[in-house]
Amino acid sequence: MQATATAPANSAVRELQRLVKQSSHYLLGIVGGLAVGFISFPIFTRTFSVAEYGLIDLVQKVLLLVIAFSKGGLQNSVLRFFDGPAFRSNPGSERRFYSTMFTGVGLASMAVYVAFAVVVAFGTRFGRIETQVGQVLVLAAILIPLRSVQSVVSSFLRVQERTRAYSVTNIVIRAGTVAAVLAMFPVLGRNIQAYFWGTVLVEAAVLIWMAASLYKAGVLRFLTFDRALFVAAASFGLPLIVQELAGIVLDSGDRFLVQSYLGAEPLGY
Repeated sequence: MQATATAPANSAVRELQRLVKQSSHYLLGIVGGLAVGFISFPIFTRTFSVAEYGLIDLVQKVLLLVIAFSKGGLQNSVLRFFDGPAFRSNPGSERRFYSTMFTGVGLASMAVYVAFAVVVAFGTRFGRIETQVGQVLVLAAILIPLRSVQSVVSSFLRVQERTRAYSVTNIVIRAGTVAAVLAMFPVLGRNIQAYFWGTVLVEAAVLIWMAASLYKAGVLRFLTFDRALFVAAASFGLPLIVQELAGIVLDSGDRFLVQSYLGAEPLGY
């Protein structure tokens, strides 16, 4: 009787310990990201003019909106359709899951990237978008597929409960971006192009490394793409885009109004 009663108690203690451990990893990731931000903020505000800083912020917010569409909510579908016990008993279903989510968001985001780049190019050519803004948007648009796929890969780490790897990866991307941007200055000059090229190079390198890790683990095989699973995942994830967009507009919608009515310098301030 006593042994039977002790078993659930021990299980609850282990679950609590795991919760505390994983929560601490997420907390350290947040603190690490904030620390990088405190370091990079004074560097970039002194490197770029107020107008350039405002333009960088505006482009980041535009990308945030577009990426919300290009992900198709699949980062949420990863959490919904992951089935650890079934995958352990059937490696084939595990490969289909990872390959479908990775390839699906990759193809969808590339289509959105091409469409966005074309729209920006035509808008710039016909005067609907300012030339400088259009040039920066076309360059920064490379981040659309990179960040879309990255969001799904990050969800892989979450469902695998690899919380330490999740937090370390986010810190590495942020710190690596700061270092890469600074390294770009002697090559491209202290301008917005250097900022986004540094960002693109770091995020591409991290994504390639993570994709290679999945391939090496045997769970990423592009030929095992499952169309039925992708349709189900997209059907689940697409409605959640509305919630994500609402949060982005609420947080960042004022940027577009400031840029439209006052210009880049007030936006930078």
